[in-house]
Amino acid sequence: MIFYFILGLSVAALILEGKCRNIVLSLALMFHVLNLHFGFKYPDFAYPLSYEERWMDTISSFLIVAVFIIAVIIIMTVEYGKEHKKVVSHAEELNQQAITDNLTQLYNQRYLMENIKKIVEAQHSQQSCVSIVLFDIDDFKRINDTYGHLRGNQVLCRLAVILQEKAGDKYIAARYGGEKIMLILSGCTRDMAMQFAEMIRLDVYHDAVLAELTCNQFSVSGGVTQYKRSMSIDDWIRQTDKNLYVAKENGKNRIKG
Repeated sequence: MIFYFILGLSVAALILEGKCRNIVLSLALMFHVLNLHFGFKYPDFAYPLSYEERWMDTISSFLIVAVFIIAVIIIMTVEYGKEHKKVVSHAEELNQQAITDNLTQLYNQRYLMENIKKIVEAQHSQQSCVSIVLFDIDDFKRINDTYGHLRGNQVLCRLAVILQEKAGDKYIAARYGGEKIMLILSGCTRDMAMQFAEMIRLDVYHDAVLAELTCNQFSVSGGVTQYKRSMSIDDWIRQTDKNLYVAKENGKNRIKG
């Protein structure tokens, strides 16, 4: 009777999941250990069988326990694998949140600066070129004041979507701050970056969604700078910001480098 009770607990443990399975497994193992202990200590009472029958019954019990333990190990391994995947997935999600701008879903400034630092360090040992483009929405304050900050956020998010599409997997697009978005163009000279930035400027200028959101009054200006080994990170960004300022001072809706 006890054997069948233990076997029933074992089967139930295989069906259940989570904490319930662990509890039932613990009970089954506990009852089985008690049953074996009682059987060996009081064999005549526990097993009113002949010596040969008792010996075969003991061997069968050990075999059942062995199979059961193997099944438990397999189940626990599978469960551990599932939990491990959940932990890894959650960690990846947290890491992605830590490097992503909440509004635009572009990379944030933290991720941007970490990558610029890596790129600058790599430039001292490589012969490749890299440029950055800093875009700024023209008259963004007017958009917010005229249509409200909600509309301003929609405009910024739409621009972010376009820049992310243009950047693809090859380049890095990140929100630098406010309405400024920076692109890191690995493998691009100044002239190549200027052409790329100009293409983007024209695309956003003629974008139907941005035109509707701003009543055909949307444009961006951009500053471009190619990295030189004599530059520090601050110098590189500062020069790009100066080029952006020149573009603004010269009528906006243009790229300077």
